[in-house]
Formats: sequence, structure tokens, C-alpha cells
Amino acid sequence: MIYGRFHALFSVIIYVKVRLIYQLMHNHIMVHLPTIVKATSPEPQRNARGRDSSPPLSEGPALAREYVLIEEIGVGGTSKVYRAQSMDGRDVAVKLATGAVASKISEAHACSLIRRETIALEKADHDSIISLIDSGVFDGKRFMVTELLEGVGMRDYLAVRGALAFKDAKPHLLSICKAVSSLHNLGIIHCDLKPDNMKVITGHDGTETIKIFDFGFVKFKHEGEICTDRCGPFNRLGTPNYMPREQILGNTFDHRVDIYAVGTIMYQMLCGNLPFESMNPREVLDMQINKMPEDPRTRRPELNIPWGVNAIVMRALRKRMEERFQTMDEMAKTIDNWQA
Repeated sequence: MIYGRFHALFSVIIYVKVRLIYQLMHNHIMVHLPTIVKATSPEPQRNARGRDSSPPLSEGPALAREYVLIEEIGVGGTSKVYRAQSMDGRDVAVKLATGAVASKISEAHACSLIRRETIALEKADHDSIISLIDSGVFDGKRFMVTELLEGVGMRDYLAVRGALAFKDAKPHLLSICKAVSSLHNLGIIHCDLKPDNMKVITGHDGTETIKIFDFGFVKFKHEGEICTDRCGPFNRLGTPNYMPREQILGNTFDHRVDIYAVGTIMYQMLCGNLPFESMNPREVLDMQINKMPEDPRTRRPELNIPWGVNAIVMRALRKRMEERFQTMDEMAKTIDNWQA
């Protein structure tokens, strides 16, 4: 009887010690690692290139697919982006909807923007577009997981390099045009193309490639042959320096808003300046609506920008979208045909 009681007591002590060790280990992990995000959607299917090819994700039971948030690496008007690590040790980026008082975007609206971004990236399939890995909801907030881009932001790249010769800008412009064309062929309009949403990644052989990311303001052609106010609160989101008149005014618009934005980026690459510059965003918007920019050759005569290249830029920046290049492929072909 005594032996039995002693054995039972000994078993309890061992159990308590094991539980204590486990708890200490668990607490140690949670103290030294930031928030763990759990996905709540099924494991996405992959196509031949490893991109998500599943239909739009639906909510489901939580799965053991977790991401440890390591550090904040970006913040915008609708979300925050974190460097993170998956449980298999892979470095990834996690974008979490937050909303913002300053931009009057609610958390619910921010979640809907990330949802739209996820749908766009599920369809996208181009080497110059960021790859989607996973998405779901955590603590009521929508999030998405993408590849972690290690490179230099295009804005910083241009700040260091200054105005680029056309021969140096050409490969980057063609990469951007072809990537955006692939989106348009899928009925996707980015609506916020700018250097801040691009990275220049240098390979081991020194080759530079472009990656486009941040599809938070994306539109889909199925929402209307050309987008109108029916698109609701998404209609006027964008960045003033890269928005054409029709987007600013809330008029009907289509994929040609992206052509205008690429024309602005091309102007910036070749001149080292934006077409319209002001510390006051309202002044920029007013100039976008009412003025044509000074052409690159006049703006920077010392750079000897070729007439043909100058004409490409100015055609992309026409106020009337009917006067711009009508497709991204047309613009790419024109750029490609011009020999530096």
C-alpha cells in the first residue's frame, strides 16, 4: 500500500516537472519571438512556377501554418509589412491590414483592400511580379504572405543613380511594361504603379531585375468594362504624382491609367525629376488635371535625350487616355524598337 502511494506521488512529481519544463520552454519561445500569425485558409495549390493557382480563398479552420513576425519593414495608409519566418525556416513578408485615421481608411476597408490584392496575386504569373505564398485572417485582421524581396527600392535606386541614359533605363522599362501587360491580359489594373512599389534586385552575376509589389489599390476589369464610381471607395485611391486626370476626377477609366503611370516613371528615369513637383499634393493634383508637363528634352537639354524617346514619354502622358498608347504591349514594342 505504501509502495503504491509512493509510486503515485512520484508519478505526479515527474508529471509536474515535465509540465513545468514544457511551460518554461514555451514561455521562453513566446518571450523571445514576436507575434505568431496563424493562417485560417486551406493550403493553397501551386502552379508549375510555384505560384498560388487556387481559386479565391475561403475561410476555414485554423491550420498549423504559422509565421513569426520578426520586424516591421514597411507601413502604409492601410497596412503594415513585417519581415517574418515560416515554421519551416523560410524568410517571408507578412502584410497585415491595419487601417489608418490619417487616410480615413477603416480597418474593415483595409481588410477588403488586402483581400483584393490577394485575389490579384493569385492570378498573376510573371517573374517581375511578387509571388504570393499564403493568406488568411488573424485576430479578425486579414493578412497575406509573400516572398521577401531583398533589393533596393526603385526610388532609392534612382536617387543614387540620378538620370539614366536610355540604354540603361530600357531593360527596366521593358520589364515593367511586360509585367503590367501580363496583368492587363488577366483583367487586372494595378492603379498605383510608382518607384515606391518596385524593387531592383541584383543577381550574383550583376544582372538587375525588377519586382513590382503592393497591389492594394488594384481594380478588376470584371467590375465594369471601364471602372466608374461603381467601384466605390477604391475609385480615387492612388499617388498624386503618378495619377492621370481621369483617375483623380473619379471619371471612368481603364488600364490606361497604368500606361500613364509607366510614362511618369519613364520621365523620372530619364530626367531625374518628376513631371510635376510640389510640396503641396493639391498643387500636384491640379497640375495633373490642367497642365501638360515640360517635355524631357526641354527639361534637361544637357542630357541629349533622343527625340524618339522624348516622344514615347509624352505620348504616354497625354491627358486624354484615347491619345496615349492603347496597350502596354504597344508601349513596350515602341520602347524596344528604339535603339539607344
